Amino acid sequence: SVVFLVHGFHGSDFDMRHFQALWTHFGHRLHVKISTSNSRSKNISTLEMGKNFADEVINFLHLHPLVKNISFYGHSLGGIVIRAALPYLTSFSSMMRTIVTTGSPHLARRVSGFGILDFGFILVKDVTKSTALNELSLRDHINVRETAIFQLASEVGLNWFENVFLIGSPQDLMVSFESAHMELSDYMKRPEYSEMITQLQKRLEGRNVVKITVNMEREKNNLDWILGRRPHLEFIEHVGVTKHIAMRVLPFLHG
Repeated sequence: SVVFLVHGFHGSDFDMRHFQALWTHFGHRLHVKISTSNSRSKNISTLEMGKNFADEVINFLHLHPLVKNISFYGHSLGGIVIRAALPYLTSFSSMMRTIVTTGSPHLARRVSGFGILDFGFILVKDVTKSTALNELSLRDHINVRETAIFQLASEVGLNWFENVFLIGSPQDLMVSFESAHMELSDYMKRPEYSEMITQLQKRLEGRNVVKITVNMEREKNNLDWILGRRPHLEFIEHVGVTKHIAMRVLPFLHG
């Protein structure tokens, strides 16, 4: 069995170190592979990132023909990149075992309501001219139904997995836990959100879907916590949180 780890926006393989260490140590005959295909791909679309990652997966499987089960873990944008890669992996659909995402904006990113945080997000998006961040805001097309995130909801892939873990946190203001859980929320007023949910639910039918809400312990007088950015990073940086998630998911990574 193999599990691929995919980092978030402008991340690196270092971000996945805790999950790699835990699953390598406790996973019996489990190969843990950190994706590097998009480590230098800063300003391309999520669909291009998905193609890059799919090529990486295909190359790995050609080099390891004895692999029988494939699982994925993606943090934040990484979860979207995994989903964008799946249409290119149809030849391996019968090998899919488990997909895990933490803080992934499956229904795009909402406006947090915190002016500084929202301004910071817009500033990063504009300064970096990031296509991916534009897509995560549903701003890549004037017609929402033509945006990358909306189109991705109707793509094949999620229906191949036996297990789907959707993990979010109410303290995470970068990505709402409703979006991370693929659930509607009060802020999702547009009918396109309901349409995305309908498409996603069709692909989750018959799957073992596990939705986990992580309540982060707040740090006082920490600006990152006040703005809700820190909880988004705790999924991959807090030793206790990563261990809890890793051990909860581990039994589902084996064939």
